[in-house]
Order: sequence, then C-alpha cells, then structure tokens
Amino acid sequence: MKSTINTLAIIGQITLGVFFAVSGFIKGLDPYGTSLKIKEYLEVLGLGIFNIWCTHFSILLCFLELFLGFMLLLFIYSKAMILIAVCLNGCFTLAMLYFSFYPDYSIQECGCFGDFLPMTTNESLIKNIALLGTSIYLWYNTQKYSVRIIQNKQILIALFLFATCMCMPLYSAQKMSLYNFTGYNKNDNLYRDNNIHLFSQNYKEVTDSLLNNNSQMHLILILKQIPVKDELNIISKLQSFALMKGISYWAITKEECSILPHEIPIYYCDAMTLKSIFRSDSNGIILLDGNKIKNRWRLSSTTIDDIESEF
Repeated sequence: MKSTINTLAIIGQITLGVFFAVSGFIKGLDPYGTSLKIKEYLEVLGLGIFNIWCTHFSILLCFLELFLGFMLLLFIYSKAMILIAVCLNGCFTLAMLYFSFYPDYSIQECGCFGDFLPMTTNESLIKNIALLGTSIYLWYNTQKYSVRIIQNKQILIALFLFATCMCMPLYSAQKMSLYNFTGYNKNDNLYRDNNIHLFSQNYKEVTDSLLNNNSQMHLILILKQIPVKDELNIISKLQSFALMKGISYWAITKEECSILPHEIPIYYCDAMTLKSIFRSDSNGIILLDGNKIKNRWRLSSTTIDDIESEF
C-alpha cells in the first residue's frame, strides 16, 4: 500500500511540475500576451483600475509558475511547493468556475497556455479541477513519501532557480516577447503568413499595393501611443536614414496621429492586429526585407546603428 502511494505521489508531483513549468515557460516567452489576458479578466470583473499593474502581474505569474514547476520536478522543498500549488490551483479553479457559470462574460479563452494552446474556460475548468485534485492528494500524502533527487545544497539550487526563472519574463517584458505565438516573428512573411489588412487615411485597403513587392525593403513604425519627444527625434533620424538608403518608410496605427511629419505615410489596422504585430505596450520599429520580418525593436531604444547592422 505504501509503495502504491509512493508511486502515485511521485507520478502526481512530476505531472504537476510539468504543467506548471510548461505553462510558466510559455507565458514567459510572451508576458505581453499574458498581460493582455489579465487585463481582459480585470475589465470583465470591473477591476479596470488595476490595469496599470497588468505587466507586473504577468511577470509575477510567469515567474511563479516556472519556479514552482522546476522546484516540483526536482523535489526541492516539496511540502512547501505542494502547498503553493494547492493555493494556486484553488484560485484558478474558482476563477474558471465563476466564468463558466456566467457565460454572458466575453472571455472565450482562459490564457493558461497563451496563444500556443488556446483553451476555453470550460476546458480550463476541467484541467484545473484535475490539477487541484492532484495537489490535494499530494498534500494529504506528503508525509508518506519522500524523494530527494538533490541531497545537498538545496537552498543554493532554489536560489539559482529563483533568479533564473525571474530573468526570463523580466527580459521578455523589458525587451520584447521572445516568441510570438500569434505569428509576426523574425523571418515570418508579414504578407502571406498573417491575416493582415492595412487601410489608407480614406479607409481604402492598401495591403496588396504596400506588401506585394518582394524586392522592396520597408522600415515600419508601429505606433501604439502618441510618440514622446525623444521618440519623435528617433523618428526624424530614421526618416533621414530611410531616405538615404532608399527604403520605404511608413507607419501603422489604429487611430489618427497628427504629430508625425507629414512626409511619413500613415496606415491603419485594427487594434487586435496591432497587438499581434508588435508584442509590447510601447511603440516599435519593424524592418521588412521584401515581405519577410528581418528584425524589430522598441522605438524608444532604437539607434541608427541597430538598423544599419541589418544591411
């Protein structure tokens, strides 16, 4: 009997660890996408006042899941980690129960595995109940089994994992999402691989005329907010650089932006596409070689040298 409990508990802890590690890793690749989902939950619950903290919540959740997953997989401080898993799975289960029984809410996907594996709230509820049951079983039997893969210096390993797991979402949030599961990654074809539609200022679709030339290079401003003074200086320098190199230079935004120099053409797309193209709250720059995304940068930290290095 004890042997059976021991085997089931070990399998359960490994399973739990894999779920948390994979979920945290996927969220860590794209913390911006996770912050959008958190914002969606807050707005539905009437807690939009906390939207300014969505990025911080996203980084914390990515870190916590990744750290918890690896700690469970390595059987380090298992009792404490299992208790945290019980609390997290309990919160997730209650949240999915709430949204499953209130179908009038507009949330269609839970965001558990980001855009990598979309799940409905009902599917997520089933998953969370299974993980909560596993967590409770492990907590109940935590004194009946003992596994120590790492015998010594567990605290040093834990501190190393703490720092490492925090670095990934912090880097992705500060720089840019390491991978965009909605598309629009380096070497993706912006024109053929993605369902993008661009419109002129008189609302005429211009996608084909802009992007059907495979030999033309494009330097594209992605404007999510009104550029500040420093960004306007960079925009002006990039304009001169594009003119010197013979590069097509234009901007994409979701609304009118009269602050740009009038020589820079402005095109429009819907807000969801804009969020997918550039996974950050800040303004950005995308360099296209033909239709292929060659590189992308945050506008505020872009230099001419960054662009020059791509030629």
